[in-house]
Amino acid sequence: RDTPNPTIQQIQISAQAHVIRGWLYSQIAQHWGDAPLLLEVTDALAPRDPEAEIWKQVVADFEYGVENAPEFSDRGYVSKVAAKALLARTLLTGAPEVKDVVRAKQLAEEIISSNQFSLADNFADIFHAKSSNEIILQWTNLNGDSGSDGWFMRSDIVNLYEAENGHGSAGYGEQGRYENRVDKSAVSIFENSDKRKDATVRHLKLANGVETWDCVKYPSYNAADPWPVIRIAELYLISAETQGYPDGVERLNQLRQIRGLNAYVVGTDITVDNFLEKIMHERRLEFFAEGLRWYDYL
Repeated sequence: RDTPNPTIQQIQISAQAHVIRGWLYSQIAQHWGDAPLLLEVTDALAPRDPEAEIWKQVVADFEYGVENAPEFSDRGYVSKVAAKALLARTLLTGAPEVKDVVRAKQLAEEIISSNQFSLADNFADIFHAKSSNEIILQWTNLNGDSGSDGWFMRSDIVNLYEAENGHGSAGYGEQGRYENRVDKSAVSIFENSDKRKDATVRHLKLANGVETWDCVKYPSYNAADPWPVIRIAELYLISAETQGYPDGVERLNQLRQIRGLNAYVVGTDITVDNFLEKIMHERRLEFFAEGLRWYDYL
């Protein structure tokens, strides 16, 4: 509730709540378009509001966070920089009424240039260490099956595979339920030198011919793996996309090279005609199973 003379802490908590509401409404708008926009507690049935109005509120909530959220201290809590990163994403990918490519680029570059966050040398550490300097904001799960997205993605033949091939032979990722399966074609989108491959997808095959293709980004059995909301790699790709061709190739190449891939050569590997396609391909590799692919299609 509004208070006549809020303390700094109350304002900061309110700002964190604004950012979380903005993030939730961004999901709603991208899934359903028009939807009820509720800014006050009510039990009444609410009509749908135009999608453009929802996006305007998302931007307003993130702007409030940029101004009033606390400084960064923990990846599991909303901060000013998290609000700024989510605002950059929204200004690039939101409805036409809120798009602002110039400001999205400015915000992305501010975050990158601050050196507060950095691209990880070991891609798996982003998801396994739980405190990677790549993560700007993450939702941290408690232990237990109920929060485990990875549990449903991972193969259900891990134990059998390791019984045949030795302990640890299955690589990243413990036994799972294998309900959210990976199409085997997804394994082939990664180049062999790509450091993301073994930390993202896996192919196991038993002696009897049974085989699985699964995602191992979230490897823990007990659901302790946090869920990344936004990380610095996305800001590199936002900067690349908003700078356009050829200026944006530099940021794109910086990400590719730390992931073990060759830099694109301007004018041959990458051109004005395939620049956006290259960006989208990199996003597919980088954010596999992080809940962003659907929105990239929109």
